[in-house]
Amino acid sequence: MEFNRSGEILWSWWATDHGFELTPNGQPRVVDKLADHRTIQYGTLAQTTHINSAAELPDGRFLASLFHQGMVVVIERETGAWHPVLEGLDHPHAVRVLDESHFTVADTVRGRALLVKINKMGDGAHVEAEIDTGTNWLQDCRYDSEHNCWVLVDGKNSRVVLRRGRAGNKKLAEFNFDPEWRLYETHIL
Repeated sequence: MEFNRSGEILWSWWATDHGFELTPNGQPRVVDKLADHRTIQYGTLAQTTHINSAAELPDGRFLASLFHQGMVVVIERETGAWHPVLEGLDHPHAVRVLDESHFTVADTVRGRALLVKINKMGDGAHVEAEIDTGTNWLQDCRYDSEHNCWVLVDGKNSRVVLRRGRAGNKKLAEFNFDPEWRLYETHIL
Protein backbone atom coordinates (compact mmCIF):
# COMPACT_ATOMS: atom_id res chain seq x y z
CA MET A 1 0.00 0.00 0.00
CA GLU A 2 1.03 3.53 -0.68
CA PHE A 3 -0.55 6.27 1.41
CA ASN A 4 -0.01 9.95 2.13
CA ARG A 5 0.71 11.62 5.48
CA SER A 6 -3.01 11.93 6.15
CA GLY A 7 -3.43 8.16 5.85
CA GLU A 8 -5.27 8.30 2.52
CA ILE A 9 -4.54 5.20 0.44
CA LEU A 10 -3.00 6.25 -2.88
CA TRP A 11 -2.26 2.80 -4.34
CA SER A 12 -2.66 -0.80 -3.25
CA TRP A 13 -1.78 -4.25 -4.54
CA TRP A 14 -3.38 -7.37 -3.11
CA ALA A 15 -1.50 -10.61 -3.83
CA THR A 16 -4.78 -12.55 -3.75
CA ASP A 17 -5.96 -10.52 -6.78
CA HIS A 18 -2.87 -11.49 -8.76
CA GLY A 19 -2.70 -15.28 -8.61
CA PHE A 20 -1.51 -15.82 -5.04
CA GLU A 21 -4.68 -17.36 -3.63
CA LEU A 22 -3.38 -20.20 -1.44
CA THR A 23 -1.38 -20.18 1.78
CA PRO A 24 1.74 -22.38 2.02
CA ASN A 25 -0.50 -25.02 3.63
CA GLY A 26 -2.77 -25.04 0.56
CA GLN A 27 -5.65 -23.21 2.23
CA PRO A 28 -7.56 -20.61 0.19
CA ARG A 29 -6.98 -17.07 1.44
CA VAL A 30 -9.84 -14.58 1.37
CA VAL A 31 -9.05 -11.00 2.36
CA ASP A 32 -11.62 -8.45 3.49
CA LYS A 33 -10.26 -5.37 1.74
CA LEU A 34 -12.56 -3.06 3.70
CA ALA A 35 -11.31 -4.20 7.11
CA ASP A 36 -8.81 -2.17 9.12
CA HIS A 37 -5.88 -4.61 9.11
CA ARG A 38 -3.63 -2.46 11.33
CA THR A 39 -4.83 -4.15 14.51
CA ILE A 40 -5.09 -7.69 13.16
CA GLN A 41 -2.17 -10.09 13.49
CA TYR A 42 -1.65 -12.65 10.74
CA GLY A 43 0.83 -15.46 11.20
CA THR A 44 3.32 -15.99 8.39
CA LEU A 45 1.68 -19.25 7.31
CA ALA A 46 -1.72 -17.52 7.02
CA GLN A 47 -0.33 -15.31 4.25
CA THR A 48 -0.08 -16.30 0.60
CA THR A 49 3.16 -14.43 -0.06
CA HIS A 50 4.38 -12.73 3.15
CA ILE A 51 5.63 -9.64 1.34
CA ASN A 52 8.05 -8.30 3.93
CA SER A 53 9.66 -5.52 1.91
CA ALA A 54 8.83 -3.37 -1.07
CA ALA A 55 10.59 -0.45 -2.70
CA GLU A 56 9.74 1.89 -5.56
CA LEU A 57 12.01 1.99 -8.58
CA PRO A 58 12.76 5.42 -10.13
CA ASP A 59 10.39 4.61 -13.03
CA GLY A 60 7.42 4.10 -10.65
CA ARG A 61 7.33 0.29 -10.63
CA PHE A 62 7.74 -1.58 -7.36
CA LEU A 63 10.05 -4.37 -6.27
CA ALA A 64 8.72 -6.73 -3.61
CA SER A 65 10.24 -9.70 -1.81
CA LEU A 66 7.92 -12.71 -1.70
CA PHE A 67 9.01 -14.77 1.31
CA HIS A 68 7.07 -17.98 0.58
CA GLN A 69 7.79 -18.02 -3.18
CA GLY A 70 11.51 -17.24 -2.73
CA MET A 71 11.65 -14.45 -5.26
CA VAL A 72 11.76 -10.73 -5.92
CA VAL A 73 9.08 -9.47 -8.29
CA VAL A 74 8.52 -6.22 -10.11
CA ILE A 75 4.96 -4.85 -9.99
CA GLU A 76 3.57 -2.44 -12.56
CA ARG A 77 1.84 0.47 -10.84
CA GLU A 78 -0.81 1.01 -13.55
CA THR A 79 -1.97 -2.57 -14.06
CA GLY A 80 -0.79 -4.51 -11.01
CA ALA A 81 0.82 -7.03 -13.37
CA TRP A 82 3.90 -8.66 -11.89
CA HIS A 83 6.78 -10.82 -13.00
CA PRO A 84 9.81 -12.28 -11.23
CA VAL A 85 13.18 -10.59 -11.62
CA LEU A 86 15.12 -12.85 -9.23
CA GLU A 87 14.11 -16.40 -8.24
CA GLY A 88 15.58 -19.28 -6.24
CA LEU A 89 15.96 -17.35 -2.98
CA ASP A 90 15.32 -18.90 0.43
CA HIS A 91 12.83 -16.70 2.34
CA PRO A 92 14.05 -13.30 1.05
CA HIS A 93 13.87 -10.06 3.02
CA ALA A 94 14.93 -6.42 2.74
CA VAL A 95 14.72 -5.44 -0.92
CA ARG A 96 16.32 -1.98 -1.26
CA VAL A 97 16.61 0.08 -4.44
CA LEU A 98 20.04 1.67 -4.93
CA ASP A 99 19.50 3.34 -8.31
CA GLU A 100 17.57 2.84 -11.56
CA SER A 101 19.17 -0.55 -12.21
CA HIS A 102 20.47 -1.95 -8.89
CA PHE A 103 18.94 -3.30 -5.72
CA THR A 104 20.02 -5.36 -2.73
CA VAL A 105 18.15 -8.23 -1.12
CA ALA A 106 18.80 -10.72 1.68
CA ASP A 107 18.73 -14.39 0.68
CA THR A 108 17.81 -14.96 4.30
CA VAL A 109 18.25 -18.66 5.11
CA ARG A 110 21.39 -18.99 2.97
CA GLY A 111 22.88 -15.96 4.75
CA ARG A 112 23.71 -14.19 1.49
CA ALA A 113 23.55 -10.45 0.87
CA LEU A 114 23.03 -9.88 -2.85
CA LEU A 115 23.74 -6.84 -5.01
CA VAL A 116 21.58 -7.28 -8.09
CA LYS A 117 21.40 -5.52 -11.46
CA ILE A 118 18.05 -5.42 -13.25
CA ASN A 119 18.26 -6.14 -16.99
CA LYS A 120 17.65 -3.12 -19.24
CA MET A 121 14.26 -4.51 -20.31
CA GLY A 122 13.32 -5.01 -16.64
CA ASP A 123 12.37 -8.63 -17.28
CA GLY A 124 15.11 -10.24 -15.22
CA ALA A 125 18.22 -9.57 -13.20
CA HIS A 126 21.62 -10.96 -12.36
CA VAL A 127 23.66 -10.98 -9.17
CA GLU A 128 26.73 -8.73 -9.36
CA ALA A 129 27.98 -9.34 -5.81
CA GLU A 130 27.25 -12.01 -3.21
CA ILE A 131 28.36 -11.70 0.40
CA ASP A 132 28.41 -14.82 2.59
CA THR A 133 27.51 -13.43 6.01
CA GLY A 134 28.07 -16.58 8.06
CA THR A 135 24.53 -16.84 9.40
CA ASN A 136 21.47 -18.89 8.58
CA TRP A 137 19.08 -15.95 9.06
CA LEU A 138 20.17 -12.72 7.36
CA GLN A 139 17.28 -10.47 8.34
CA ASP A 140 18.45 -7.30 6.58
CA CYS A 141 21.20 -6.09 4.30
CA ARG A 142 22.00 -2.93 2.46
CA TYR A 143 24.93 -1.65 0.47
CA ASP A 144 25.80 1.97 1.25
CA SER A 145 27.50 3.23 -1.91
CA GLU A 146 28.41 6.57 -0.30
CA HIS A 147 30.58 4.80 2.29
CA ASN A 148 31.37 1.72 0.14
CA CYS A 149 30.08 -0.48 2.92
CA TRP A 150 27.61 -3.31 3.55
CA VAL A 151 25.39 -3.17 6.64
CA LEU A 152 24.30 -6.71 7.54
CA VAL A 153 21.75 -7.70 10.19
CA ASP A 154 22.18 -11.22 11.53
CA GLY A 155 18.76 -12.00 12.96
CA LYS A 156 19.83 -15.37 14.36
CA ASN A 157 22.77 -14.06 16.40
CA SER A 158 21.52 -10.54 17.22
CA ARG A 159 24.41 -8.72 15.60
CA VAL A 160 25.11 -6.07 12.98
CA VAL A 161 28.22 -6.44 10.82
CA LEU A 162 29.80 -3.77 8.60
CA ARG A 163 31.89 -4.97 5.65
CA ARG A 164 33.97 -2.84 3.24
CA GLY A 165 33.54 -2.79 -0.56
CA ARG A 166 31.01 -4.18 -3.00
CA ALA A 167 32.47 -7.65 -2.46
CA GLY A 168 32.40 -7.19 1.33
CA ASN A 169 35.91 -8.60 1.68
CA LYS A 170 36.96 -6.71 4.82
CA LYS A 171 35.10 -6.67 8.12
CA LEU A 172 35.01 -3.12 9.50
CA ALA A 173 33.04 -3.65 12.68
CA GLU A 174 30.72 -6.02 14.47
CA PHE A 175 28.09 -4.98 17.00
CA ASN A 176 26.69 -7.72 19.22
CA PHE A 177 23.38 -7.18 21.00
CA ASP A 178 21.37 -8.94 23.68
CA PRO A 179 20.48 -12.42 22.33
CA GLU A 180 16.86 -11.83 23.38
CA TRP A 181 16.57 -8.93 20.94
CA ARG A 182 14.96 -9.63 17.57
CA LEU A 183 16.81 -7.34 15.17
CA TYR A 184 14.78 -6.53 12.07
CA GLU A 185 16.52 -3.80 10.08
CA THR A 186 18.98 -0.94 10.18
CA HIS A 187 18.80 2.57 8.82
CA ILE A 188 21.77 4.68 7.83
CA LEU A 189 21.50 8.14 9.39
